[in-house]
Amino acid sequence: DHSAFMIPTYNCNKVEIISPIIVRYNNDGKIDSSFGKDGVVTPKLGDYGVIYALQTQTDDNILAAATSNYQFTLISLNKDGDLDKGFANKGIFSSSLGSKYGLFKDLT
Repeated sequence: DHSAFMIPTYNCNKVEIISPIIVRYNNDGKIDSSFGKDGVVTPKLGDYGVIYALQTQTDDNILAAATSNYQFTLISLNKDGDLDKGFANKGIFSSSLGSKYGLFKDLT
């Protein structure tokens, strides 16, 4: 069994946030090595990319709500951590949705 929960976290250097990472764990609390590279996926979000919410879909795909370059961004990952190429633009949807600064706070 895997994908008990995911944690959006950050890969940082000494001063600035470089990029968010998604880590998936098995139900036993160990990192799920079948997901991404050794259990970790680093979505390419561009400048000021932050993941605010994650949701596991019924098909075990993962939907991440984020901001990237001041835009609303949704990322869909297959259960192995690869981008879901059938979702939006090769797995990523971005839009300002009429706002200068886009921000997701939750997925329901």
